[in-house]
Amino acid sequence: MEAQSKASNVNEGSLKAQGLVSALYDRVFGDLEIVNSVNHTALLRGYVLPKLDGATLKRFLVARKFDVEEGFKMLMNYVQWRLSNPENAVRQEDIKASLDAKKIYVGKHTDKAGRIYFVCVARKHKRVNMQETRQLIIYSLDKV
Repeated sequence: MEAQSKASNVNEGSLKAQGLVSALYDRVFGDLEIVNSVNHTALLRGYVLPKLDGATLKRFLVARKFDVEEGFKMLMNYVQWRLSNPENAVRQEDIKASLDAKKIYVGKHTDKAGRIYFVCVARKHKRVNMQETRQLIIYSLDKV
């Protein structure tokens, strides 16, 4: 009996989360202001909007404790950032010195949940060009 109660609580929680994801999805794709707020010059240059599937929307909801409006604001900030820093825009040649110094590298194993991770060695970041460091971080996030 107690197992059924726990199972029903889990089902209710996941149904509520799915409803909030749907609400955020409707807010993102139903609101015409979003289309007007997108940087059209980036789209004209061939950059694409980041993938906005259910899992992505749920990540933003979880980050904002399932507050749809706060999740929406955070998502729009991410979209604007991604348009100004498109995927794969940083080439290895741009950050060759940092890669050769192994300032950031992907871990050899996975964490307990099976996810990959990368390690940033702070002591190797001595008085460097901030633009190159920024590009290194963007490059690493794109690759991981």
